[in-house]
Amino acid sequence: MSIGLLVLIGFGVGAIIGAGTSVAGQYIANGYSWDNFSWGQLALDTILGGASGMLSMSPLGRLAMIAANAGIAFVGAVGGHLINGSDFDASTWLDIGISTMLGVAAGALGGRGALNVKGLNEARKTAGFIRASGLYDKVMTKAVTGGYRTAGIAANALRLSGYNLTRQWNKMIVKQAGDALAKSLAISAGVLFSGSAVKPLIVNQSVSFFNL
Repeated sequence: MSIGLLVLIGFGVGAIIGAGTSVAGQYIANGYSWDNFSWGQLALDTILGGASGMLSMSPLGRLAMIAANAGIAFVGAVGGHLINGSDFDASTWLDIGISTMLGVAAGALGGRGALNVKGLNEARKTAGFIRASGLYDKVMTKAVTGGYRTAGIAANALRLSGYNLTRQWNKMIVKQAGDALAKSLAISAGVLFSGSAVKPLIVNQSVSFFNL
């Protein structure tokens, strides 16, 4: 499976999660009502959810993922307030700050991208890939040292063992990508959905307490 296809899958799944979270979050934030539902907010959340899904398929490490998710959350919060015509007063910036911190939490809990080198090195320890890699090394050594009767037999052995190694590599990548995508999006959806429910309460209490 190509990296490009993994990225597209990440975007698609992330967009679906982003849209679902937006619908549920708006319903809760509007007092369990559809009266003030914003299609613009839905579109923004869908796009940002797709971006988050793409990140989960990236080679980024943990710190870079935290920064990227924080940036997505910040853009989403600012964009949401622009769509809703907010005044950008103290309470608005408090809301944006909380949203950004939720993005930090999502990035920290979600971990590295699926194609991160460290993660791939750990994934190589799967039994199937270890066997395929060991077999390929043995075939290569035998071919180089003239262990096969003819060059044709050596080439065919290398081709077959190379095919098996590639198949095991792709299998490992798909599993690694699937695990990373499921983990990242589940955490992101959980954090953002919880934030949608709790954030208005925090902002309202802070406004009352600090007279913002």
